[in-house]
Amino acid sequence: MTSLDSISVLRINSESQPNVARLDRLELDRLQSLSPHHLIAESTQAGVVAYLLAFADDADYDGEEFLKFRNSVTAPFLYIDQVAVTSQAKGNGIGAALYRDVEQLADERGIGSLCCEINIFPPNSDSIAFHRKMGFRAVRRLDTLDGRAVELYAKGIKPCSNNPV
Repeated sequence: MTSLDSISVLRINSESQPNVARLDRLELDRLQSLSPHHLIAESTQAGVVAYLLAFADDADYDGEEFLKFRNSVTAPFLYIDQVAVTSQAKGNGIGAALYRDVEQLADERGIGSLCCEINIFPPNSDSIAFHRKMGFRAVRRLDTLDGRAVELYAKGIKPCSNNPV
C-alpha cells in the first residue's frame, strides 16, 4: 500500500462505519508496519475500491480478537482484521476476489486456516452471509472490551503440496 492508497483506505474505512473499526492515519501506518499481507482492489475508473488488512499468527499485533485466536489456534493462521468495499463497488465480486487472493497468499505460505471476526452487535448481517458463502464457520462468540459483540469465524484451507503445514 502506498501513501496514496492509504488515503483511499481511510476514505473507505470512514464510509464503512460501524462495520469496521475506525482507522486514522497513525493507526493505519502502525498496522501497515506490522504485516505485509494487506491488500487493495482497484478499478480503472474509480481507483481503490476495497481493502483487506490481514496478519499472520506470529505478527506483533495486539487486536483483541486476534489475540483470542492466537491463544486458541495452534496451527499457523492468517487473521483478516478488516475488509471493506465502497458502496459503489459492492455486489461486483470484489470482496470475494480479495478473499481468494488472501487464501492464495496463505496457501503459498503453507498456512492452513483463515480467521476473522464479524460484528453481531452492532449487527453486520451482510458480512455474516458473505463469510458463510465463502466457507467460514462461526467458532466462538466474544464480547469485546469496547462494547461490541462479535463472532469469531474460521475457514480451513488446503495447503499447497509444496508448502506443508
